[in-house]
Amino acid sequence: MLPTETQETVLETEEVVLKPVEHDQEASPKRKRSYIKIRLLLGLVTLLIGLWAANLALFHWVEQTGLHYLLGAYARYVCAYGGFAAMIFGGMLINDYLVLRKVLRGKDIVATMADSVKPLPHEAEKVEGKERSAGARRKKLRKKIAVMPLAIILFMLCPLTVNSIVSYTATVLVKPKWSAFVYYRSNTGSNLLASCKERLWNGSVWSPENEMLSSGSSVRYVRVAYCPVELRGYEKIVVTLSDDGYLDAYVWDGLNKVWVVTNNIGFVGITANAYRSFDIAYEKTTGRALIVYSRGTTTDEIGYRIWDGVSWSSEQSLNLEYTTGVVYWTALATKPTANANEITMIYLDANVDVHGYVWTGSSWSPIGEAAAWDTTAAIETEECIAVAYEQTSGRAMFIWGDSVSTDNYYRIWDGSTLGATTLLDIPAQGGVANWVALRADPATNGLVYLVIDAGSDLNTAFWDGTAWTVHPEHDSAVNTNARRCADFEWEPTGSKGLLAWGTAPNTLSYKRFTASSTWSGISTISTTGNELWVQLRRNLSDVASDAKILGAMLNNNFDLGALKWDGSTLTNMGDSIFTSDTTVTTFECFNIIFSDPS
Repeated sequence: MLPTETQETVLETEEVVLKPVEHDQEASPKRKRSYIKIRLLLGLVTLLIGLWAANLALFHWVEQTGLHYLLGAYARYVCAYGGFAAMIFGGMLINDYLVLRKVLRGKDIVATMADSVKPLPHEAEKVEGKERSAGARRKKLRKKIAVMPLAIILFMLCPLTVNSIVSYTATVLVKPKWSAFVYYRSNTGSNLLASCKERLWNGSVWSPENEMLSSGSSVRYVRVAYCPVELRGYEKIVVTLSDDGYLDAYVWDGLNKVWVVTNNIGFVGITANAYRSFDIAYEKTTGRALIVYSRGTTTDEIGYRIWDGVSWSSEQSLNLEYTTGVVYWTALATKPTANANEITMIYLDANVDVHGYVWTGSSWSPIGEAAAWDTTAAIETEECIAVAYEQTSGRAMFIWGDSVSTDNYYRIWDGSTLGATTLLDIPAQGGVANWVALRADPATNGLVYLVIDAGSDLNTAFWDGTAWTVHPEHDSAVNTNARRCADFEWEPTGSKGLLAWGTAPNTLSYKRFTASSTWSGISTISTTGNELWVQLRRNLSDVASDAKILGAMLNNNFDLGALKWDGSTLTNMGDSIFTSDTTVTTFECFNIIFSDPS
């Protein structure tokens, strides 16, 4: 038996030793519970971010967003793989939470049972040492484990990834602004008429003029197309035809921000260069582009080259089996449906023969025909042919004016069969069709056909996918029948559109259209001079603060001006805002287009 004083000393020692242990056993589970709750929170956040990013990449990715990704075309893959990694680590953190919660509950029970048994002094010292050692190890482990989810979250939130994900999200939730570009002939810059000029529309204003590389000869006609494939959404191609009869192709390298020019890529000759005897179009799925042009010959009449995104192919020729004249006019259209690489072509030659072909993605097909479609078209020196696709069905409509003043003919290609030649009669026409245009409604199978005839009458008709509705005549005396002084274009959402035309000195007239036959009354805006060429182009995105349609107009003073339609008001942005010196009005020496701004 120990003396009383000794007993008291031991008891005091026990109290000194055991109190910290009891305090640690009481406080440690609270810290652990807070710690595993943090793991649960981090796990849930990481998992949700992963689910969001992966879902975005897999199910809601949209082509041609009109936004610039800092990660470029790899933004989608960053979303997908980053999302998968986040889901895995988030699941691991939640699993750790569930396991540790069970372990802690077990330890609480053991600790409670242990509290009822007072350890001896030397045993208390051992317990305290073990507790301290285990606590230190646990603290280090907690730090290491905590770094993992934080590192993942930081990775997910790093500027590059956030830029891509946020930019992409905007393509789903926010409608981006698409840029418009205009390319034109102008007697300005260091190369004067021998270089095409460019301006950019940013949604509010047109940029200052940019001079492109020289074509070596005065520019006559300009055509532009942009790449429909997401990976090369920045790419566009400008093709010019010059006085010397040569074509020059300019490819915009959006990655390096430079134009790459291929001079003299094709030769149409010094007769066919009086007409727009070429065109360019992209295959929708592959993103390859075709330049198709007259070779100025009566055999192997058509030449073409293919741009594969890196380089141009060598010239290939197409011998037109059922026509023998030099090709004066060509028009191309790209099939809009998914996975399609089809391009249709209609052409008109010096003998007023009309015929069409289909590019299958690898070769040209006369689509089962063994003769020219029409050997007595309206006129060979003006563009009385057109082709466009119904946007939902993917059927192609070929249409042209005939030598009978009220007669227009059309054929429909459904992808496998070419329909019969069918008459579209427009009784109000005062002469043969000199200039025609065919514009596709972006939301339906609707098409609007526009005709300026030899009597300077302006007429239209609407195709609803099954039949034509001919509208009352719009004007019996437009400014000219030697130029296309009128155009029609749909608004971005379809079903509604705008018709604009030159009809009197210092005046441009316009009407609003609602399919299938509702026209507003005629409204006018003031201009300077007589408008001889009018061109309208639809915005590819319906943004409230941006124009629905932009246009360009060339007058008899050689002024090239700009138009803007906001859905209710047509605005003249300046009669010579692009240039006051085209030096000619003979040719449609400009082209306006909307495309990806990146």
